[in-house]
Amino acid sequence: MDVVPLEAIDDFFAYGSPDDCIGEIERYFKARVKHFIVAMFVQLKIMKEKLQLYAEKIVPYFKEEK
Repeated sequence: MDVVPLEAIDDFFAYGSPDDCIGEIERYFKARVKHFIVAMFVQLKIMKEKLQLYAEKIVPYFKEEK
């Protein structure tokens, strides 16, 4: 079985609380990344809840930054 090293997850994914994700996304912005892929690796039954959290807590933070 192939396994993704934990270091790769830390280097290339934003995860955790909304504040954790904001901090990671800011790191990418500072590196001049302009495009992101939002992928929720959660059970389907909580996908809507997590997308709502993303839309309410993370997206507005970056809209206010500009």
